[in-house]
Amino acid sequence: FIRGARQVMTDRIAMKKGLEQVYAYARGPARTYLDDYYRANNPFEIAKTYVAVPTVTSLLRLSPTSWQIRWTEEQRGLDGVLLGKSQWEGVLTTEVIPPTSEETIHVNPLGLYVTDLRWTKQL
Repeated sequence: FIRGARQVMTDRIAMKKGLEQVYAYARGPARTYLDDYYRANNPFEIAKTYVAVPTVTSLLRLSPTSWQIRWTEEQRGLDGVLLGKSQWEGVLTTEVIPPTSEETIHVNPLGLYVTDLRWTKQL
């Protein structure tokens, strides 16, 4: 989920499909958080100057429904040159809602949704 939400690619079609998949797994406050984030950080505009490659480094279960995720994000210019690396941390809250339609089964067969989401850059 984090990889799809944070990745910036030059292939607009692939990035659009990835974001559609992220939204298929997001509900409620998580969806609102993503909307706000993408309004302020349009990945299609960012992709005109650099790409971002997130790599998850740890995943810790905080409760039956919450997870802490840490990742490293590389920013690379369109020429492939490393522009920077940053450390990130986020907390996701999840909920399982079994799919009830064939369409939902195709998009999210496990019915696992991210219902709340927060992330921040580490110093």
